Amino acid sequence: MKKTCLFLLSTACAVAGTMPAAAQQSPAEDAARSGGDDIVVTAQRREEGINDVPIAITAISGDSLERFRFNDATQIVQQIPNMSATNTLGASAPLFSVRGMSNADFNPSSNTPVPIYSDDILINNVTGQGFALFDLQRVEALKGPQGTLFGYNSSAGAIQFISRRPTDSLEGSGSASIAGHGERTLNLAVGGLLVGDSVRGRIAFFGRRDDGDFININNGERIGKDNRWAIRGLLDVDLATNASVLIKAQYGKYNGDPAIRPTEQDVNNLTGETLGGKREIRQELAQYENVEYGELSSRLKVDLGPVGLDLITGYLDIKSGLSTNFFDGTQIGLLDLGYGAGPVQTALYGVQGGTAHSKQFSQEARLTSQTDGPLSFILGAYYLKEKLDGSIWFFAGDDSGAFGYFGNDPAAFLTYSIYKQNLSSFALFSQWDYKFTDKLKLTLGGRVSWDRRSLDLTFANYDGATTFVNGATIDPLHPKFSDVTDLSGLDRTQQKLDWTNWSGRLAIDYQPSPDALLYASLSRGVKSGAFNTAALVDISEANSIGPETVLAYETGVKLTLADRRLQTNLAAFYYDVDNYHQKVVDQFAREFLSSADKVEFYGFEFEATARPIEVLTAKLGAGWQKGKYKRFIEPTGSGPIDRSGNTVPGTGNWTVNGLVRLDLPVANDAALISPQVDFSFVQGSYYSTGNDVKAPQLSPARKTDDFFNLNLRLTLQDADERYGITFFVQNVLDQFRVLRRNPVTFLDNSLSGYSPPRTFGVSINGRF
Repeated sequence: MKKTCLFLLSTACAVAGTMPAAAQQSPAEDAARSGGDDIVVTAQRREEGINDVPIAITAISGDSLERFRFNDATQIVQQIPNMSATNTLGASAPLFSVRGMSNADFNPSSNTPVPIYSDDILINNVTGQGFALFDLQRVEALKGPQGTLFGYNSSAGAIQFISRRPTDSLEGSGSASIAGHGERTLNLAVGGLLVGDSVRGRIAFFGRRDDGDFININNGERIGKDNRWAIRGLLDVDLATNASVLIKAQYGKYNGDPAIRPTEQDVNNLTGETLGGKREIRQELAQYENVEYGELSSRLKVDLGPVGLDLITGYLDIKSGLSTNFFDGTQIGLLDLGYGAGPVQTALYGVQGGTAHSKQFSQEARLTSQTDGPLSFILGAYYLKEKLDGSIWFFAGDDSGAFGYFGNDPAAFLTYSIYKQNLSSFALFSQWDYKFTDKLKLTLGGRVSWDRRSLDLTFANYDGATTFVNGATIDPLHPKFSDVTDLSGLDRTQQKLDWTNWSGRLAIDYQPSPDALLYASLSRGVKSGAFNTAALVDISEANSIGPETVLAYETGVKLTLADRRLQTNLAAFYYDVDNYHQKVVDQFAREFLSSADKVEFYGFEFEATARPIEVLTAKLGAGWQKGKYKRFIEPTGSGPIDRSGNTVPGTGNWTVNGLVRLDLPVANDAALISPQVDFSFVQGSYYSTGNDVKAPQLSPARKTDDFFNLNLRLTLQDADERYGITFFVQNVLDQFRVLRRNPVTFLDNSLSGYSPPRTFGVSINGRF
């Protein structure tokens, strides 16, 4: 694979070398000739044209986000090659993946190798990363280790969401839509000068209600609700001619249904019962999920002449809770929580849930050079502190004693744990760029971080009738320790871990002409170690794993062709990963946060944007990646299993996306009619480590489905694009596919995420 990367780079050099040098043009002229999509990004913590950045990056403008109807952070991956996002447990547990590397654990105490930033503020806790998208300037998705400048845990990449800033002129916008299954959405924003010409403000609101795509055939109610709202305020103040501060406050709430288990015909259940339709579910216990997100942040910018100073401060307060059923699909009374004389071998069923409350403070300081010489640099320091209070419970009913899942005890099985995790991290970083000529540049950067993580976990393992010292009991469906005044009878563990990590980047890029960029890089990324706080069976399982490290080789080329009417980007990569974090689930439904000694990832991605004529825009993206365990002995309750040679879950698949849009003047150029077709394709991939290459007959059952998603929209608006109406159809082919699974037992009894049904809708929008 390394030879392939070098071949791609040499080929790109040959192609670029044959291109004539373009005449010098202003950025405005460039943008106009390329259709106005020459996006300015801050992938290297300074403003640059996206085609001048020697990093594989996809940027999606705010207008494009609205056209795609992306409502939450996980949906952007539909238009980004080699990126995926799963939210099997709902909005409180999104897992982002870049080039196959992902967060193996959806618990709030875990780490993600793809940090999510909102206006330069890290959202460290996974429960806050599925936030609503509204009133954004753009989204930047960076691929490959970004440890030098983005730092904490960005071993696979980073995603930055950037809000629309207040402007000097009064402006506002609004949109409203209705669609099938009771979906209603409202967006509002207004901003402008508030005091003189030095204070600007902007406020935006988003609201969405969705009644759900599934039917509970026990009571006829809809399942799969997604209700959320959020409000954001921005205040931009000029403190002096060379200083300004941007203050941001945001608050939002989400409530809905987490993972579901439809009663499909081919469900693997213990009774062999023929079950119901594809969008039907039998559910007797109410599920719930909720997230509350609050943010207060500021960014102070000071122009000091040769350098610029940025001070970025953020405080986040995130609360979440969920409870989800799991069972094998048979119609069994989950409310029957009594204790019989013995296990009734009919079904596996139970309830799993938890709560989390994260309080996070972060402070970053950066000095950025502002001179025109050959040498430029960024120097910085970063501090992060998070306090997390969490709880996890796991309840399995009487019938789960079938096959001895929990030994010979016929009684219902319940575990419950509460924990406190404190995290602190401090880092120093720097990146230096040196231009040998106007065409050749060398980049060298590095970061050193000192991380400390502590855990205080209290654990109970009992049969639901356990009585504590003060006579209190715990409700299996809504467990809590609040009534227990003395915890001395419970198991408890207290642990503290410290790590010193370093990450870095060495890159060289070459611009043979203003329309071509070739680059190659070697990067080292680190993801911090973590504690295992998952649903436990024994206090000894509250162990820890050390940091994950990746050594990444990448080469790429960005070409602007055909008189700037065609932009193409190509990148290839190879990753060598040590101590790769991996969640495993054994046949006793126990979750372990483990690590694989050696893993490799490799692949490539391609993106192209074409505007052959003024009224036509076409985009195409494609990516392929694979991950393989080079050395992995998986620990399980029944003994270690050698997974070496197996495919890493979520890898070994293609992703393809694209769109075609026409903007046709009508009514003597007084209006525009804009039909658009967009699509995305995701090839199915393994969701379990148990895709044993020695037993391929077991592999198909452990894969998600291929999914081709086709969407249509037709917009009619005035020539100035101020007012419009749009008719849309999503999932035109009405494909029903398993997009993600979280395995629970060896029966492949998995909490699953499914494609939404075909949806018709209409929206109206206006701006001034």
